[in-house]
Amino acid sequence: MITRSKRTQSQGSDRDGNVPPRKVARLEDGGASLADPSDIAQNTGMGQTLNAIDTSGTVTMIAGHYIEGDYNVVQGAGEIQDTLNLIHDEQKKRDINNWMAAPDTSPNYKAAREKHQQGTGSWFVGGSVFEEWKAHPDSVLWLHGRPGCGKTILCSSAIENVKLSCKNKGSVGYAYYFFDGTSAQSKLAAYESLIRSLIMQFSDRLDGIHPALAGLYDAEDKGRHQPLIGSLEGILPELIKSFPASYIIIDALDECAEQRRLLKWIQTIILQTSGVLHLLVTSRPEPDIQNSLRSLPKAQEIDVANWEVSDDIRDYINVRLAEVDGWSEPQKELVRAALSRGAGGVFRWVALLFDELLAERCLSTSELQQRLSTLPKDLNEAYMKIIKKSPRPADVIRFLQWIIFGQQEFTAKELAEVALINFGNGGEALPFCDSSRRYSSPDDVLRACSGLVVEVKEGIIKLAHLSVKEFLLSTEIPLGPKHSIRIDEYLSHCVIAEVCLAYLLQFNERESITEDNVDSFPLAAYASKQCVFHVQSTRDEDTNSTLERLIQHRVQLHGSYAIIHWIRLLRGHSETNRPFTFGSTENTASSLYYASIIGLKPLVDHLIICGADVNVIGGEYGTALQAASSEGHLEICQLLLEHGADLNASGGEYGTALQAASSEGHLEICQLLLEHGADLNASGGEYGTALQAASSKGHLEICQLLLEHGADLNASGGKYGAALLAALDRGHRETFQLLLAHGADVNVMGRRGSALHMASSYMRHRQICQLLLEHGADVNITGGQHGSALQGASYWGHRKICQLLLEHGADVNATGKYGNALQVASYWGRLEICQLLLAQGADLNVVGGQYGTALRTASMMGRLDICQLLLEHGADVNVMRGEYGTALQAASSEGHLRICQLLLDHGVDVNASGEYGTALQTASMIGRLDVCQLLLEHGADVNTMGGEYGTALQTASIMGYLDICQLLLEHGADVNASGGKHGTALRTASMMGRLDICQLLLEHGADVNASGEQYGTALQAALDHHGANVNVMGGEYGTALQAASSKGHLEICQLLLEHGADLNASGGEYGTALQSASSKGHLEICQLLLEHGADVNMTVGVYGPALQAASYRGRLDMCQLLLDHGADVNITGGQYGSALNAARAHSPYHWSRKSEAVVQAMVQLLKEHGAVETKTLIQSNES
Repeated sequence: MITRSKRTQSQGSDRDGNVPPRKVARLEDGGASLADPSDIAQNTGMGQTLNAIDTSGTVTMIAGHYIEGDYNVVQGAGEIQDTLNLIHDEQKKRDINNWMAAPDTSPNYKAAREKHQQGTGSWFVGGSVFEEWKAHPDSVLWLHGRPGCGKTILCSSAIENVKLSCKNKGSVGYAYYFFDGTSAQSKLAAYESLIRSLIMQFSDRLDGIHPALAGLYDAEDKGRHQPLIGSLEGILPELIKSFPASYIIIDALDECAEQRRLLKWIQTIILQTSGVLHLLVTSRPEPDIQNSLRSLPKAQEIDVANWEVSDDIRDYINVRLAEVDGWSEPQKELVRAALSRGAGGVFRWVALLFDELLAERCLSTSELQQRLSTLPKDLNEAYMKIIKKSPRPADVIRFLQWIIFGQQEFTAKELAEVALINFGNGGEALPFCDSSRRYSSPDDVLRACSGLVVEVKEGIIKLAHLSVKEFLLSTEIPLGPKHSIRIDEYLSHCVIAEVCLAYLLQFNERESITEDNVDSFPLAAYASKQCVFHVQSTRDEDTNSTLERLIQHRVQLHGSYAIIHWIRLLRGHSETNRPFTFGSTENTASSLYYASIIGLKPLVDHLIICGADVNVIGGEYGTALQAASSEGHLEICQLLLEHGADLNASGGEYGTALQAASSEGHLEICQLLLEHGADLNASGGEYGTALQAASSKGHLEICQLLLEHGADLNASGGKYGAALLAALDRGHRETFQLLLAHGADVNVMGRRGSALHMASSYMRHRQICQLLLEHGADVNITGGQHGSALQGASYWGHRKICQLLLEHGADVNATGKYGNALQVASYWGRLEICQLLLAQGADLNVVGGQYGTALRTASMMGRLDICQLLLEHGADVNVMRGEYGTALQAASSEGHLRICQLLLDHGVDVNASGEYGTALQTASMIGRLDVCQLLLEHGADVNTMGGEYGTALQTASIMGYLDICQLLLEHGADVNASGGKHGTALRTASMMGRLDICQLLLEHGADVNASGEQYGTALQAALDHHGANVNVMGGEYGTALQAASSKGHLEICQLLLEHGADLNASGGEYGTALQSASSKGHLEICQLLLEHGADVNMTVGVYGPALQAASYRGRLDMCQLLLDHGADVNITGGQYGSALNAARAHSPYHWSRKSEAVVQAMVQLLKEHGAVETKTLIQSNES
């Protein structure tokens, strides 16, 4: 069985062609919420937080800025912050941090600082232009220059300078950001990432949460939805203006993926933060950037090429040379001159060539001169040289392609797997996994790409500079004497797709990949999830031929384990500090079914050509068409339909293919299925119908499409009952309104009642209630958890909704599970609602629900204010109903002293009895001494019988409340009153082992030999509590003393003997107390009984005399004691006839069998005391 987990689809994972099908955005993403603004403070979020920006592979602000310590909170940030009414809520601040999911660019800053050479860049941060920028608000400073000239390093110097200034001036705000466009998956290239990062950095520097940020979070349903980018742009100026001065420094504007939007934002933010903001940016001198920035009124610019960069480069070279030991001074001078001469203001070129010279040391000065005379003239030549000298240049190029166009960041270990794929010599050769190509160490990837890549946090490999990407995509690279290659995006995706497919097809055996060895295939998870995306990102002519031939040669129609493992990997997951896990290899569906989930068209084509049945049933989706529809693979759906797929086949998780596509929001697939005649009202699956499925997910356009095609909007069934209820339950306002506009039945019932029940109760939405009532909702229809809408609103405490419902004719006295609305409101302590209901004529003495009347309900729950209100309105204090009887008993059962006093003041019958007896008995049961005293002062009858335990004294005795027992006895409690479940108080206390209470009761004259209905005497009761099955003078133990003796309760035996217990009374299974103690091996009790005159030779019970019982149990010490007290060794009787026979008999239970050594010792002891053999031996219990 393949275990499926819902997954977030990667970019392009729902398309099968070059044009991505339209997946309808859910309404939450647009900020539409059904939360009533008037109740938003009470609203609890429903569903999971949706992150607009995936933080996988990055460090969030809470992990980066708090832990790294870059953005420290400033305490008391000046008068501006003092007037903001900042919100001090650490949990909310953490929630907002998680919700914003802002990327962390501090690693970029730290990497740049590590590359910074001490003393360089001082011309910039110490210059007048920079100082003027710092001093004057509304100023914009643009630092520009050619690639590799050190702009990022200078930017980091500016950040360090500003951070130091802000540290000295605590009320100043600052934030920075590094755009990074070196790879396709880089989130640092996104404009929205910049805005989120700036917001959270300025927020972190405030001593609390800014009201604008908190308001946005609350408006988005407490973080349930993600905000629009416009909303984020709107609050950023407010955060910036929270400080008297704010600085923003942004590196590499030219690497932003949305450059036009970025430039427009710069124009706007300057105007929005007039008098506060200082903005510094860096970029290449691109025309669009240049024109936009130069149009700003207070903009200044610095062209790095026109300043003292050559001095910085010379200083850099000198510092590096000073660290080299292997060169003479003349040789160092040769290097200094050559690098200074060729630098052309490009730091990166100098650093790259210096590293190369050090990596391959020249053996002589002449060799060094030769090397220096052939230095690459620019970065492109330098990069080309690195690739050419590699023994496997094709690997280097593939590594770079993966880094640039892969859909995640990769480690060296993952990239090293790419080298396993053997592409042969071109032509008809097919790529395959070749373990002989495996690198000795993943670090060889870094060595092969030295100068082109760098290793950053957590072992991630990234391009060393954007210029590496530009070189790769603009230069024809030779791969041999007669072969060269020009890389582009489509070709790169083609290569990556072939690597992914070849990698996955190596798992063609049942145990090829398991949970035990999956870590040995670092690229498996990525290949399974992104192979289809890379295929779809190519041009057909680039890839189809190779992929088709690869599939044809490696994939079988039946039992293809490669496909099964692919699905397992696709559905697998990995958690921090836990191994990768996936489903079992049990093949419960066809290869075509699994291929339809994967969504790879050449694979599906191949299987159909091989004769796969497109309509075979199997798997959690049921059919291949439903699987493809759920996953959003439009082209696969088209292919399956062309080959005869039954589009109305039912089964699986969703019911039909149309329901699957509707649920997952795949509009084009819904259109395709409808065009082919899909039954849009077919029922089944989790949601019932396609319209219900789309409504539950808020897919507005799909709902419109289905309605246009005649969907039955009142069809019942499924998880929610109807489409209207599904939309309402999941909070999709626009879908809900659409369905109402098309005539949805507002009174249709679902598992939570009608729409009005839902809106008036847990959804807390007065406006929706108003809308439903306007559309004819029945205000008194019953259903759901609460009964009526009024009861639901009362339960949840929505006074305004209660008012609305009453205005529309709600029956104030309608009853349901909890009684009427007044009882419900009384239970939950809704004082204002109780007042409203009483004003509308609520019957406060109506009996119903679980707790009887409103007064009894409020009394039990301790609602003093509501009890006072109800009594003021004439509540009958003595109504008897429910398990507690009166309100006084209910209050007593929970120990509500003040309510008891209030009820007594209003004339409640103190001795009224209910299921648990009187109020005094219930107070005694929970140990409330103060309540008992109050009740007794008001005339409570201390000896009233009732409830489970009889009198209050019996109740307190069984519960072990000594102080209450003393109080009750002082007030005349009958110590020997019998009744209830356990008889007298003494028997009750004895049963529970309450020795102190037994002592107290005996001191007050309790009858030690009194017998009761179930337990006989007090001692019998005590022993039954410990497992004895006793009856009055009979049963297993006979008397109480026998029971105590059998169970080993020495102190209770002593107490009973002191109070006159008959120690030789016979009866029960064991006969006498001495026989009971002997049979169970309680030596001390035997000694006690013998000292008190027990008859050692009395012959009764199953074992006869006590000596036989002890002999049977193999107790040498007990036998010795009995013999010492005159036991007759040859007396006959009992099950075994004599003590000697009993000693030789064995128990049928292995845990109590005697060893042969014990048997021999017993026989020897008895014979030493004159035992003689008898001819009669009654068989043991062995069977």
